[in-house]
Amino acid sequence: MAHICYLLFVICYLLFVICYLLFVICYLLFVVCCWLFVVGYLLLVICYSNQVPPDVINS
Repeated sequence: MAHICYLLFVICYLLFVICYLLFVICYLLFVVCCWLFVVGYLLLVICYSNQVPPDVINS
């Protein structure tokens, strides 16, 4: 009987570890996506602020 309880405990523990790893991976993906959004937004702002109007180039 003890072996069955031990097996169940190991299975539950492994499932917990897998769920925890999935949570960590999702959290890291969320952080990376947030950073990409921030960097992209900053690049957009920098590009638009540095953009020279066409009138200045033509004259």
